[in-house]
Amino acid sequence: KVDAMVLNLASASYYIRKDGITNLTIYKDTDFMYDLSFATRSDWPLLNTILDKAVASITPEEHNRITSSWITLKKESWYPTPQVLIAMGIVLLVLLLIGILAWNISLKRQVSERTAELKNELAERIRAEKEKEALQRAIHRSRKMEALGLLAGGVAHDLNNILSGIVGYPDLMLSRLDPDDPMYRQLEAIKRSGLQAVAVVADLLTIARGSASEKKPLDLNELVRDYLASPEYNQLADQYPRVELVLDLSPDLPAVNGSPVHIRKSIMNLVINGYEAMKDKPGQVKICTRHQVVSGSRTGKHDGPEPGEYVVLIVADTGIGIAAEDLDRVFEPFYSKKHLARSGSGLGLAVVWNTVQDHDGHILVHSDDSGTRFELYFRATDEQGAVEEDDDPEVQSQGRGERILVVDDEQSVRELARTILSHLGYRPEVVASGEEAVNYLKYHEVDLVILDMIMEPGMDGLETYRRILEVVPGQKAIIASGYAEDARVRKALELGAGRFIRKPYTIRQLAQAVQAELA
Repeated sequence: KVDAMVLNLASASYYIRKDGITNLTIYKDTDFMYDLSFATRSDWPLLNTILDKAVASITPEEHNRITSSWITLKKESWYPTPQVLIAMGIVLLVLLLIGILAWNISLKRQVSERTAELKNELAERIRAEKEKEALQRAIHRSRKMEALGLLAGGVAHDLNNILSGIVGYPDLMLSRLDPDDPMYRQLEAIKRSGLQAVAVVADLLTIARGSASEKKPLDLNELVRDYLASPEYNQLADQYPRVELVLDLSPDLPAVNGSPVHIRKSIMNLVINGYEAMKDKPGQVKICTRHQVVSGSRTGKHDGPEPGEYVVLIVADTGIGIAAEDLDRVFEPFYSKKHLARSGSGLGLAVVWNTVQDHDGHILVHSDDSGTRFELYFRATDEQGAVEEDDDPEVQSQGRGERILVVDDEQSVRELARTILSHLGYRPEVVASGEEAVNYLKYHEVDLVILDMIMEPGMDGLETYRRILEVVPGQKAIIASGYAEDARVRKALELGAGRFIRKPYTIRQLAQAVQAELA
């Protein structure tokens, strides 16, 4: 280690470069002239002569250029020591590792974020596909129901006209026979078969939509009790004696705005479905009612009921359950894996589905090996609910010779109505069209008109009644139809017709309607 050096420029330049000296400062120049030389062998005079001539040929400018190239004290760039180089290498390596690590972390984060985005996108696509499939199934079901509805609407009127004789004439003959008569049971069987066929047509009309009766406030608990007190349920309970029925009806239940006929039919179909699920084994069917408020929003259109206040009917059984692949099809008409001779027409759950849809409700199904649970959501109403009481089942012949005009385009229906009305003590007249009815009333007085709503060709029941009122203002009338109570029927009732009666009608139904209108 030295503090100062005294040496010529050539040596100073050499050491500065060799040792990488950076803190050297020139303090002062001296007047000492240091000539640089090199030696040769004295016994080579020729070489000396050559070298002298070569040196003499160098100009001063070239000499200075050569000197400045090899001997310089100008400020040089910093030249690191080996230790510094090693330290710098280590630092660079650490920085490189940190950079690689940071890049990896950033890359992992980007991959994770992109993966999450892809998962969300995939989940959204799956959800959208499920929504699309559910919507397609709903559209398919709706179109199928619509097609079946068009079929039902097209044939129901004709079928009910045909069934009028199958139901009406046995009913008429039964009223004239003693129950002990050998023919009594056979006639009852014919009438019962006819009524079963009528029920199938009614189910078809329910599926046809727009077939539901005018809605009114109802007590769902009373509808359940009304069905459980019916002969239909008693017959079902006798058929399955090993099945236990459990009731859990919520008190103070709000009313629902609906059709008592179709909601009661839905209750019956669900209970029948539950009993038949036992397959003659011990089990339990539970009927519950609940008041439920649904809040929040649905994740999908088909996930559950819309937000609102509902009255919920729950029918659950401990039967064999419904296979997962069948759950989406249980509400399709005629889709049933049960024996039709035992379990009906295959329309029961289709009727339930359409009834709920017609009431702007929702239906949920849960099923596994332990049983099946149906939940029917009906919108609650603040109005007071009640159940229509049945008319008096015992009706006597109460006619006192009143004149009744029957208007129907089907001869068999006209003749049946004439026979029943005569049996009840009235004086019937029959015509085959609306035009004939209007012309008849121009010259004859009658106490009541029984008017078919659908007549072809010519005027239908509504137009006929309008023309009748022009001839006989205030004329009493009953509207009959093999179809449902639709807008034209309701318009006729608004014009003054007193009652609507669906064909095929029994003696009791016709007698009650006539008696009520003539009262």
